[in-house]
Amino acid sequence: MSGQERLPRLPINKLENAIEDFLRAAEPLLPPDEFAATKQSAQEFLDNEGPRLHKMLVEYDEDDGRNSYLEVLKGMLVS
Repeated sequence: MSGQERLPRLPINKLENAIEDFLRAAEPLLPPDEFAATKQSAQEFLDNEGPRLHKMLVEYDEDDGRNSYLEVLKGMLVS
């Protein structure tokens, strides 16, 4: 992790774009019925809690002193 502060910050995609990318990657891996259910779940996320969580992520990332929003994810995975 040394030198991490010298790396460029990773951008946060627009929520809609992230969901589109996820669905595009998932489609060839899932049977049609599972993909339809996944697509429906993704739409529900976009229509409900997704925008609030995305806003929280953007605000977290904009906080001074943070290298990347991935710091929080790393902490979650290590715990």
